[in-house]
Amino acid sequence: MKYFLYIIVLLSSFAAKAQVSALTALDSMDIWIGDQVNLTLTVSHANDVVINKVDLSGIDKLSEIEMLGERQWDTLATKPETILEKKILLTSFDSGYYKLPPISIYYTQNGQEGIVNADGLGLNVMPVAVDSMGIAPIKDILDEPISIWDWLPYVLGILATMLLGAWLISYLKNRKKEVEVVSPLPVKKEPAHIIANKKLDELKGKQLWQNGQVKAYHSELTYIIREYLENRYNIQALELTTDEIMNSLKSTDIKDIHKEQLREMFQTGDLVKFAKSEPSEETHIKVLGAAEDFVKQTKHIISEQNENDPVS
Repeated sequence: MKYFLYIIVLLSSFAAKAQVSALTALDSMDIWIGDQVNLTLTVSHANDVVINKVDLSGIDKLSEIEMLGERQWDTLATKPETILEKKILLTSFDSGYYKLPPISIYYTQNGQEGIVNADGLGLNVMPVAVDSMGIAPIKDILDEPISIWDWLPYVLGILATMLLGAWLISYLKNRKKEVEVVSPLPVKKEPAHIIANKKLDELKGKQLWQNGQVKAYHSELTYIIREYLENRYNIQALELTTDEIMNSLKSTDIKDIHKEQLREMFQTGDLVKFAKSEPSEETHIKVLGAAEDFVKQTKHIISEQNENDPVS
């Protein structure tokens, strides 16, 4: 049937002189209910024709026929013309004779769109023949003898439960008392002036301004003093401006001379950081000495306490 259909399409394509033609064929015109059958669609066209779409909506709308799927095009020939073949798998669960609708093929040739229809076919769905002997009675359920393998899951389950219980009892009897967890002693914080002096010594050793890093030198210096003020006087100096810091120190016992010393140090740092000022070598040395002197003059309140005490 396949080769016969191929010959028919090839001959019709020669006769049509490069026109598009289409034929359909069924593997069988008669099927039993629930059986499947292939509907073969064969299209012949000139090589400058492009197949755009195959419209199977007519078959899909049939309530008695169910379309199970369709394959991609198979190319049977390319010379002198192109011959394509597509299979559509059908089935039915309702007995009767059904007329399949035509299948429309949409194509384009030389910029012009066209359509060709493949004739619909008839499909006869036959009911399943009933056995002349009639419906047999329901047979009794056969009893299967019980074997050791039927009891094995229950035996294993009981053994596993016994072993788990024995292990739990042994664990509870031999469990050691929980060791009391002792909280570690709080780490004592170094006094504020000790921290500041260490960082000032480290800053001095870095020689930042000597190597041209003037902004970094003054930023680190003012940071050390701001941190000292936070630890020593419990004010948020790291987050405040110079004026806000000076206002916060009004309630402290810092002498005015030291406050002025502190203001001058901060203002010098602000000029370097924000105004890109270039202080002299004497200024670099002076602000470092002022910072060391400020820490020394304001540490006397805690210097009388034990320096290992956590209070700064």
